[in-house]
Amino acid sequence: MNQLFKIIAGLIILVIFIQFTNSFFLVASAASDNSETRPITDRNIFSLIAEFFQNIINSILSKPSESLTPIVTPITQPSITEPIPPLKPGQPITKNVAVTARGVENTIIATLQGGTDYQTLSSLTIIATAPSGKIVNSRFSSPKLGQDMTITSPGTGIIHFVVTGQFTDGIQQVVLDTFIPIQNPTTKPITTVPPKIKNVVVTAIWVGNDIIATLQGGTDYQSLSSLTLIATAPSGQIASSTIVFPLLGQDMTITSPGTGNIHFVVTGQFSDGVQQVVLDTFIPISSPTTISTTAVPPKIKNVAVTALQIGDAIFITGQGGPDFSSVTAFEISVNGVEVIENSPILGQEFNVGQGTQSPDHLIVIAAFNDGTKQVVLDTYV
Repeated sequence: MNQLFKIIAGLIILVIFIQFTNSFFLVASAASDNSETRPITDRNIFSLIAEFFQNIINSILSKPSESLTPIVTPITQPSITEPIPPLKPGQPITKNVAVTARGVENTIIATLQGGTDYQTLSSLTIIATAPSGKIVNSRFSSPKLGQDMTITSPGTGIIHFVVTGQFTDGIQQVVLDTFIPIQNPTTKPITTVPPKIKNVVVTAIWVGNDIIATLQGGTDYQSLSSLTLIATAPSGQIASSTIVFPLLGQDMTITSPGTGNIHFVVTGQFSDGVQQVVLDTFIPISSPTTISTTAVPPKIKNVAVTALQIGDAIFITGQGGPDFSSVTAFEISVNGVEVIENSPILGQEFNVGQGTQSPDHLIVIAAFNDGTKQVVLDTYV
């Protein structure tokens, strides 16, 4: 502003100076010409100069110069909340996907458990590396929540197991990197499950030269599809017969193949495909010439006993029968070694000795309260 006043003051002084000079020349000219009036060119020039500067002053006073307009700079207050900076180029984005893995025999099973980003998965790639360097890999497209993804282990030992996810936005990310122990299948212990013993009661008697087997019952007799009877004489001769869908209480008769102690075996075939010996005993058949036509054969006691070998142990179980309640003891022989079990209980299981790798000869004799004894089981286990 001071600069503007200086300029105006200078112009005013200049105009006064010009006017003064113009007047001076007019007086001098009049004196020299004896007051003769004539146009003076110099006065006109100075007048024009004065008018020019007068116009400049008027222009300055009537319109402010744009160059002298003050510049006002706004002062902004700093933001209280700092903005979140954007991701830098190349900065990774971590996906949230949960995958678990477990070893089952010679396979490894990975399971997609979830995570906030699992729905954007386009595929999962599994790579398993054995200590030997062998690699097995597999790719699973569009995996579902809870899906099991199974691959065969590339070997045994500590398997390096890596699962990589491919996402719909083009990102790839390792979602599981772990180690899975896989044992050698040859060293895995084998658990033997003993077969279920069918409960069927069959008895046998002889009449003359015939052997008569009778289906007495049992909890599984209704699932029988057939019974096969085989009688073997000491001479090696064999007689056999098969009865299809036997009925409860049915008598099944075959002619003895000879005389002496006849080895008599009854095998049941069941509707579930199981085959099981339900009676294995010896029937004494005398020579017909020595049997009186009026002789009455001794009463055969009806007692059912089963046998089972688990590992080295041999077990017998009293399954029942009409005469089981009159049994006072079981005399048991395993390969000639005898064991006595007194007062057996229906369904009770007895460990009667140690078996061998070869078939073991098992004989069970029942002692009754009337003083009689009878072989109720003669078999090999």
